Amino acid sequence: MADNKRNILLITSLYPADDIQFKNNTAVCHYFAKEWLRLGYVVRVINLYNIYPSYYYPALKLFKNVFADKFGIAILDKRKKNEHNYVIDGINVTRLPAYKSKPHGDFSEKVVGKLAERIISIVEEENFVPDFILGHFLLPSIRVISILKEKYPQTVTTIALHGKERHIIPAVQQCLPSINYIGYRSYSIKTSFETLYGHKPSFMCMSGIPSEFIVDHERTFDRGIHNFIYVGAFMRRKFPSCLIPAIVNNYPNKDFVITYVGDGNGVNDVKKEAKKRAVVENVRFTGRIPRSDINAKLDKAEVFIMISERETFGLVWLEAMARGCITVASRDEGMDGVIEDGVNGFLCKAGDVEELSEIVSRIKTMDRESLYKMSKCAIETAKEMTDIKMAERYIESISK
Repeated sequence: MADNKRNILLITSLYPADDIQFKNNTAVCHYFAKEWLRLGYVVRVINLYNIYPSYYYPALKLFKNVFADKFGIAILDKRKKNEHNYVIDGINVTRLPAYKSKPHGDFSEKVVGKLAERIISIVEEENFVPDFILGHFLLPSIRVISILKEKYPQTVTTIALHGKERHIIPAVQQCLPSINYIGYRSYSIKTSFETLYGHKPSFMCMSGIPSEFIVDHERTFDRGIHNFIYVGAFMRRKFPSCLIPAIVNNYPNKDFVITYVGDGNGVNDVKKEAKKRAVVENVRFTGRIPRSDINAKLDKAEVFIMISERETFGLVWLEAMARGCITVASRDEGMDGVIEDGVNGFLCKAGDVEELSEIVSRIKTMDRESLYKMSKCAIETAKEMTDIKMAERYIESISK
């Protein structure tokens, strides 16, 4: 439990709201916040909500799925330009508009200064003195936190990175001395950032899953391997259609079923591939279903496959492991360091049909004991990565 109700100020560019549909956006920050609240911390959230000139929004709305495919992110296409206060699951949130002239651009010094000034005003009005200032998503969080560090020099400051950095940003380099710890959502992100900026004290801030998602029985695989499943948005960067040729190559008698859970513009590509391979009857689509209902679908499948690129940390991989599925994830993405290839799952190059076909062949020819052992290892991995355990490790890592 937290000592003396220690205070966490969480600053993030993405957070669920009561007036914006949060579909296809990560709610990881809220998952952490809810667990910290349960642990006894006082959590205050500031959502720095990016807004752009009004003329961008028709294009953002029209091409939001294209942007998601290309950049690996979901874009909120609502222009909320006023400060907004709300409570979600007992957590007080203030949304502050963070203006910038264009998507993927940086923020002006004036904007960053005003954001920091407003945050200081908010916490002072509430007599909230932060013990931890935790930032998620690099910009503008790191720049705002560097100013807050001057106001609260004894506060522990962190910034958690959700994507790979491909070039040095001078503003980030200037702010790094104000940050005590860097949090990495995956080992590949850590490698990318440290190659550019060097080493700082760091920790892994991977997500967890609800403990109730973990299956309470072990699989037998008595019927062999015939049921495959994909769960996720139908984006080209996730390569959902790759499952079909890789599986067809290993099942000449077509004695298999692929269940696709999710929606998106790319669903037609998958249907075309199924028609091309003459396996339309073997491929099933559920559409988008509630997170809690996905477990029933995972329980009917033996193998979960998603070999996407630009994937920070796919919770659905961990959820599949928690249900005992033989899980195939993409190499050099979010599951490196979680999945040990050939032990608790498999790793495949993103979008590589040939390698995926080889992995499916390996899975199909594994004996029941080997399948059982891998499934059990996957479940044990998931047991160590529940929401509460990951939230505890996050805070413990920066409380030393």
